[in-house]
Amino acid sequence: MKRKLFILSDATGDTAEKVVAAALKQFEAPDLAIEIFPRVRNPHEIEDLVERAAEQGALLVHTIVDPRQREVLQRLCADAGIADVDLIGGLVATLGSHLHISPRATPGGHRPTDSEYYKRIEAVEFA
Repeated sequence: MKRKLFILSDATGDTAEKVVAAALKQFEAPDLAIEIFPRVRNPHEIEDLVERAAEQGALLVHTIVDPRQREVLQRLCADAGIADVDLIGGLVATLGSHLHISPRATPGGHRPTDSEYYKRIEAVEFA
């Protein structure tokens, strides 16, 4: 039976996808189906996806930067008895403590959507 892994992100999911891909290189031919759920930003979406993960016996990996949403997600996972892996929360908290700066908790911070971004997208679409 194929195992399931859900990737939840409040941005694109690229970061989690790359980390999961790197970790999976440690296993020979895992029988795994990965589903990516980008732009998950409200409690109802989180609740629906946790319920779906529980029904399918999925491992849930996430990069949710908003601490309140991350807390909701982790509580729902614990209540549903499913494992979750927080790829960003601990690092952001530790960096904030080390730098003596509060994190912005803004999804998609590594790829700003400014005017330059949209110009690049237009150029790619044109090509």
